[in-house]
Amino acid sequence: MDEQPSITIVMVQRERFSPSKRSLDSLLQTNSGGYPIIYVDNASPPVLRDYLCQQANEHDIRLVRYEQYTSPLHARNAIVPLLETEYVVFVDNDVMFGAGWLEALFQCASDHGADVVTPLIQQGELEENVIHTAGGSVEIIEEGGKKVLNEVQRFLGKSIAEVSGELIEEPTQMAEFHCILVRTDFLNRLGLFDENYLATSEHLDFALEVQRANGAMWFTPGSRVTYLRPPPVSKEDRLFFSLRWSNSWVGRSEDHLFKKWNIQPYDRVKKFSVKHRRKAYEAIHQRVSRFAGLRFANLVVKFLDLKDTWLAQRRQSEQVTKLLSNTE
Repeated sequence: MDEQPSITIVMVQRERFSPSKRSLDSLLQTNSGGYPIIYVDNASPPVLRDYLCQQANEHDIRLVRYEQYTSPLHARNAIVPLLETEYVVFVDNDVMFGAGWLEALFQCASDHGADVVTPLIQQGELEENVIHTAGGSVEIIEEGGKKVLNEVQRFLGKSIAEVSGELIEEPTQMAEFHCILVRTDFLNRLGLFDENYLATSEHLDFALEVQRANGAMWFTPGSRVTYLRPPPVSKEDRLFFSLRWSNSWVGRSEDHLFKKWNIQPYDRVKKFSVKHRRKAYEAIHQRVSRFAGLRFANLVVKFLDLKDTWLAQRRQSEQVTKLLSNTE
């Protein structure tokens, strides 16, 4: 590489606490250039909080902690004013990183003058080589006199070997926040991320904003990362997991997308979020169903789901009230 890139890496909590140690360790092991890291600690439980403090001291990581749950986009926005580098790479705390992932992102941006670069994002363990997304398309089209959002998450669920000949470095319209490189001055020109997306569709909104600003978005298969999908969801994960995928957070996010871009509403994401949220109780469901039957197990999971979502929202409300009272 001819020049030393100027990059800040920002890691934020996506939906769980439990993958954080693995993800941060993987990031540190592959950060061969020693680029600055900012970790946004979203009210993590004491054991993880102490671990993050230790890692911050040992590896000169800038640690920004919230005492109340906050959305991933809010966490990213909080860091934007702190950026002093040419590029920022946003990564989630449930991502594992392949060798040379960061250098490949920068090289693609440098070679093509890209404002945004997305890697090949896998799902599961890296060695499983299963694709989550390899770029794709996001566009608003006319159907029957109505505006419809057309999204293609390219090669979802396919093996890398199956489509290797089609994995080339090229422009794309799709980038997900599991891992994304953005030119800082372009991000400042766009303005802050839209925090009305508490839970879902933030990547779709970002893609449309990039297109509206005539930004250059590229995909490079030379950079590979993977997203560790739940389950498991630990006991410590459940409250934030339930809040992130709650009907209120998801509903607000989706309704804002439809209104902002004047597109025909759909409910597939809302339906997905209910199924995804209940992954937190899969182990409980299996145990209860063995002894009390499937119907009773479904009722137990529904009760736990409602209880944890209510507790998470109550905790968040109490923390915000406490924070406001301390500033008066």
